[in-house]
Amino acid sequence: LQHAERRAHVLRAVRARVRELVERIDAHDGYTAGHSTEVVGWSGTLGERLRLSLPDLFELELGALLHDVGKVRVPDAILRKPAALDPSERELVRRHPVWGAELVERVPGLEPVATIVRFHHERWDGSGYPDGLERDRIPIASRIVALCDAYQAMTSGRPYRPPLQPTTAVRELRAGAGTQFDPALVDCFVDVLKERGWPLGPPGEREAVEAGGTQ
Repeated sequence: LQHAERRAHVLRAVRARVRELVERIDAHDGYTAGHSTEVVGWSGTLGERLRLSLPDLFELELGALLHDVGKVRVPDAILRKPAALDPSERELVRRHPVWGAELVERVPGLEPVATIVRFHHERWDGSGYPDGLERDRIPIASRIVALCDAYQAMTSGRPYRPPLQPTTAVRELRAGAGTQFDPALVDCFVDVLKERGWPLGPPGEREAVEAGGTQ
């Protein structure tokens, strides 16, 4: 009973701290907060499909929710810039996974979540950042968040571009399978979309996507 009470107290403290971090994201950039909520849903679905354990699913949920928390240190003018970023601005934005991990790891017990946050921009072929990890060296939760993050970003409108149709976004995911994304996760994600009845798009587009799209 003492152990259960202690665990409940820790969970309450963790959830309170997570809420504070989410509120900071929301106050800094409403798009980022809404985007993270969507990424949580997709990530949880993939995690369940992969039969991750309950503790791993909990950490995945928090990692998906907080993956962009480091952007609170990026100036508003850069986050909301309605045009392409210049090289120095891009480099600043690329630091947000490290900044996010530093924020999250300050919460006792969330060290594994900080790891998810730090590595969610690594790429399957090792060309990502901040540490250039590749393949299975990237935590599975970070690979899941990376994929769901990309899909949600592509299918959401931004001031500088309209949203992509789901079929077009899937073609992009397919094109990045084996380079940017874990190819097995891409296949799993497409299966989830099919089961949810995603739109067919223009004639012949679905067949192209199911065949693997443009490589």
